[in-house]
Amino acid sequence: MKNFLRLMALSFATLPLLSNAYSCDQFLKKYKTECDIQNRYLKLKAGFKKHNVDINFLTEFRAIRFIARRDMKRTIEEKPKGFLTWDIYSPAPKTWLKWEEGNFHRSIVSAEMQCLSNKGKGWKFSTASLEKLHEKTIGGGLAGPMEKIPVVKGLFPKPGEIRKRGHANSGFMVRKWMKRPLNKQEVGLIKNFELKDKDGNPLVRTTMLFQIPDIGNYIKKYSKTSRFASFLSKKFRGQAYGQVGYLRSKRVPYEMARLFKHINEAIRFYKTGKRTSGDSDFDDFDYKRTPLQLVADLQRRYIAIHPFHEGNGRMSRFIQDMLLQLFKLPPSPAGDLQSDVLTTNAVYRKETVQAFKLAMTNLETCLKQYDKGGKVEPRCTHMYEAHSSESDSIKSGKSKFLKAFNDSISQIKSSEKTKCISRSKLQSL
Repeated sequence: MKNFLRLMALSFATLPLLSNAYSCDQFLKKYKTECDIQNRYLKLKAGFKKHNVDINFLTEFRAIRFIARRDMKRTIEEKPKGFLTWDIYSPAPKTWLKWEEGNFHRSIVSAEMQCLSNKGKGWKFSTASLEKLHEKTIGGGLAGPMEKIPVVKGLFPKPGEIRKRGHANSGFMVRKWMKRPLNKQEVGLIKNFELKDKDGNPLVRTTMLFQIPDIGNYIKKYSKTSRFASFLSKKFRGQAYGQVGYLRSKRVPYEMARLFKHINEAIRFYKTGKRTSGDSDFDDFDYKRTPLQLVADLQRRYIAIHPFHEGNGRMSRFIQDMLLQLFKLPPSPAGDLQSDVLTTNAVYRKETVQAFKLAMTNLETCLKQYDKGGKVEPRCTHMYEAHSSESDSIKSGKSKFLKAFNDSISQIKSSEKTKCISRSKLQSL
């Protein structure tokens, strides 16, 4: 009996130690999902560190921050023995290197935000800071082809400049972007887009959308006896082709300013619990959102505004990652979140949470391979450093890119001027 009591006492004494080993941030404790994700992420970081692997550079984790899962999956199927991720997008490796440079600039901005916040100076998101980040990310020859044509280049904003009155409106061609027509449900979502501007107008518009009549249900009863009726019932299903338009250029500056007011209000509210009163810009602000719901909503609104001519997807993820870093959560698994404007807020929130959980599950699968020893899947290797199980050609390709990557980051570190963080802090990023 005495031994049993001693064992129980020892168990209760060690419980606080065990619970604090990966206790989530005080701020996140009231958000169970975010708390669980942070705990899993911290455990994974520690687990990979034992194998001298930086979790942030695992191919499975890093690539999905830049590219769609479908592209990653296709590449794995085509090259199951190993692949160089930056070869997926042309021109390679320039495109990928530019994205990495932009991501590093984003990490500097995040560190500056945290530094200023710790000093009580309250650095805030702004259109000007985003434009500067966009110019560093998209500039240098990676801008779209249209603004290079002298006759029309004035219609498009330059890298580092948001759209405004006088610029061409922005949108996407359905067939080119989606590789298929919009289905009837998606057409309905666009026509009744739930995100509105200050005046109550939808942020996304059906500018030149041509919808095929939905006659399938009317002739469905004949499709079993008539091949022609069967053909028509499959072809005429209410799908649509053409162009979907984002917010008109003349409205972009105001809506971007309003977006950043919402971001800064969220940071203030999560930090202090205080709400801003007497400002109509916050009439539609949802104070009940969890941190992951917030980053989902803001990313979706940003895409609907589409402030830049090129690179809006990357910039929206940079904003997300800066917020996530403030919340001490892992970066956004953007490649598993591609529906944004073609779904609802409620669905996109759920998809965002599921994507973060999936990212942790995939990393846990990779860690098991390292713990077991021997060969690991290409998606579980370090993106830029060679693994012993990889082929000589893959090792050589990684070595070349790693040198270019390190040289580029070193150049940024030596030339970047920071306002708050020290030179030593900058060098450690």
